[in-house]
Amino acid sequence: MNGRAAEVLAISALAVIVTAAMAAPVLRAPSDRVFGMEIVGRHHDPFTVMQQFGQPIRLGVYSQPVTDITGALMTRIAGAVGAYNTLVLLSFPLAAAAAYLLARHLTLSHAGAAFAAMAYAFSPFHVAQAAYHPHIAQIQWIPLYLLALWRCLDQASVARVGCLGAAATAVTLSNFYAGLIGAVITPVAVAAYWLSIRRAHVRSTRSLGITVGSLVLMAASGMAYAAYVAGPVVTNRAAFAFPRADL
Repeated sequence: MNGRAAEVLAISALAVIVTAAMAAPVLRAPSDRVFGMEIVGRHHDPFTVMQQFGQPIRLGVYSQPVTDITGALMTRIAGAVGAYNTLVLLSFPLAAAAAYLLARHLTLSHAGAAFAAMAYAFSPFHVAQAAYHPHIAQIQWIPLYLLALWRCLDQASVARVGCLGAAATAVTLSNFYAGLIGAVITPVAVAAYWLSIRRAHVRSTRSLGITVGSLVLMAASGMAYAAYVAGPVVTNRAAFAFPRADL
């Protein structure tokens, strides 16, 4: 095991310990208790998602496949409540590991990267969303996407473009909010990072062109997917109608 893998394993283990302490009552009865109920009460969203996990796997306008399919497969093993809890609680160590990798790529020290990873994984936003929004709680994909994006800008290759495509797909199809965040921050992230490395990397312009071109193709593929699954809704004006009194 190399040094970086050992570091990631260590920060993941620390996040698992903190998560276990935070969710101890749920872990005692993972198929009966729902994580977050003490925070938000008996909110309907977790139970709606559990019901969706128990239905046949299919794509649709509201489907967020990376999370939904994972949850549905887990449901077959652990039941709906157990799958829901597992999906939510795993997001904490996964977010810590992803944030740590990104921080180390940005040359933070081990201690600094560990602090950033734990702060990100257990941020108030994440804890609040994990209480009743399992899709939005999958925040581990955002730092992984940025890591893949910036590694591609460092030195574009077939493997790195492939990793960028996989990360972009995961961040978008895990939850659409993360996809929107990714779409908004990508131009800024590309420009700021490239300006900071262009003098140190002699082939930075080539990597920039390959990365931007790949992102354009990915965006086109995403729009094609959206047109395929959401076409009937987008073309139905009644689906977006609302009473004027709501304005």
